[in-house]
Amino acid sequence: MREFKSFNINFEILIIGPGITVWIFVILSLIEDYFPGSLNNIPDEIKQSFLPFIVVLIISSIILSLNFIIVNNRGIEIRTLFPRITLKKRSWREIKYYAHVIETWSGKFTWF
Repeated sequence: MREFKSFNINFEILIIGPGITVWIFVILSLIEDYFPGSLNNIPDEIKQSFLPFIVVLIISSIILSLNFIIVNNRGIEIRTLFPRITLKKRSWREIKYYAHVIETWSGKFTWF
């Protein structure tokens, strides 16, 4: 059986990185509004390490949101674009009772 690939963007994962970043900034601004000067006690090393954390979080959410859906004779697999991490993998035996499949015979192969 041929292998069919479909490129997909998972918007739920794509929203997580920037969403967490926005919430952190909102919480920090609320703390500064209600308790002025309380964030001045945080060491500068922690404040400077916050920016790389945000950048890594956003880049990893973008990388994990780009994926392929692969359908072949072994089953259906959802795999990330880079690196090749399998997010979900189901064999035809596992999903045969849930998928509505029409089987056709073309001489040599059975197509679904």
